[in-house]
Amino acid sequence: MSSHASNFDSLPDELVLEIVRHLQLVRKTSSTSSRGQASNYEDNRQDENAARSGALQALCLVNRHISGIATPILYSSFILDLSTRPDRCPTSLLLHTIIQKPHLAKNIQYIENRIEDVVSRTSQHDFYEWFGSAQRHQREILAKGCTLWESTLSDNETSWVKHFMEYPDEAEIALLIALSPNLAHLYLATVESFPPSIWDFIGFALRGGELKPRQYPRLKTLCIELEQRQDWVSGGEWFRQLASHLPHLPSLEYLHTNGMFCKAASLSLPPRSLALTSVYFSNTNLDLREICDFVSACAGLKHFACDYRPLEDGRTDFHLEDLRSALEKHKHTLESLYLDIRHVAMHKSMEARVYPLGPLTAFTSLRDLTLCTASLFGDPENHDQLDSTELAPYWNHVRPPLRISSLLPEYIERLSIVSGAPLQGIHTFRAWHDLKDDLIPNATNGKRASVSLKEVRIALVDKEVLKEYDWVWKGPCDGGPRVVVSGEEFRPFFLDDAPKASLSLEF
Repeated sequence: MSSHASNFDSLPDELVLEIVRHLQLVRKTSSTSSRGQASNYEDNRQDENAARSGALQALCLVNRHISGIATPILYSSFILDLSTRPDRCPTSLLLHTIIQKPHLAKNIQYIENRIEDVVSRTSQHDFYEWFGSAQRHQREILAKGCTLWESTLSDNETSWVKHFMEYPDEAEIALLIALSPNLAHLYLATVESFPPSIWDFIGFALRGGELKPRQYPRLKTLCIELEQRQDWVSGGEWFRQLASHLPHLPSLEYLHTNGMFCKAASLSLPPRSLALTSVYFSNTNLDLREICDFVSACAGLKHFACDYRPLEDGRTDFHLEDLRSALEKHKHTLESLYLDIRHVAMHKSMEARVYPLGPLTAFTSLRDLTLCTASLFGDPENHDQLDSTELAPYWNHVRPPLRISSLLPEYIERLSIVSGAPLQGIHTFRAWHDLKDDLIPNATNGKRASVSLKEVRIALVDKEVLKEYDWVWKGPCDGGPRVVVSGEEFRPFFLDDAPKASLSLEF
């Protein structure tokens, strides 16, 4: 043993643990993929994780004492990344290890795979290279899977075995999750597939011919990124299966789904059956009724966020007041709300109408609010009979009874408005007038500042459009809120803090 190792070994166990904990793998900050703006962060994270994993493995080889402290941290997080060495089959190797040493599975608290690997798996030569190498442990992995999932086919082959033959990487992740009794945080990327989906195996076990919910008593964070196949013409069972399993996850606090859709008219969730406090549906085209059912099933939401992609059926009216009614069940607990339906408003047919969210004055705890202009104002009653030249003066001069100030709760602190409405931003013009007249005190209007409102953010705006609104550039007076104009998207406020706090691991 070297002198450095001897000195390290002589430290108190508590101090060694505190040092080694700094080598935990760096985790994702949201369920959105690493493409786009987050690519640099993801590249740095991969390099950092490779270095930390190597250091942890080296510590486990120092001696039995140090290994006993470092091993639980080494196995606490599993991040599947096939971008560098797909032939190494990390999931297969880990499954082989915990099948041989089952006690190690109790250390696993965090599992993550990447949407990039899932999307490219059927088109890249690397996948077939990985698949060939994975055959080394196939027999024991199949045998272990058959002990968890009963035979459901007449030829005595389980549906999981069949799934393994078609999507071995996905089936292995499902097996790893099912073998992790202390799992606390799961970031899962998958592709919508013909039934059974991966969640059929993660969330349920077939016993006596019946689906029994699988228990994950410590699961706190669940982030799912779903990629829809181009040739997928039906489906949508994924979310329904997920929703039916959520009441059996008593510790789940944070749910983020990206790309989720569903064909169900209703989720049939019992009221107050979900322990969730934070919910984020991003890039979704879930039916609004399904989202309302989901919101109503939560016992006490603190944070809710939803942004839509274009709906499959753009001919249906979009009644946001139904969502507000569902959210009012949480009017004394909801702290932040984020709602962006710009893609619905832009891609719907002209005969369909968006009905606005309506007043939020009943929400006594709401402090942070982000809305697109379409969510605020909706469509005028006869919008399908007006062209773009007629709509602009409608919003500018025909003043509906509700102004922005009439919609806001009393103690709101941060308001963000996202532009980018259809028909050349007609909603946006009304938003500027309302902000100037109602919310932003300045030398021209003589308004008094709201006591609670601290910041107004305006996103995705061409600054050339705002030249005539000099109050934006001159800024507020009389202690008014800070005005921030940005050309970039705003993400939900609670994502800045909640995920970081919820990703702490226990040792």
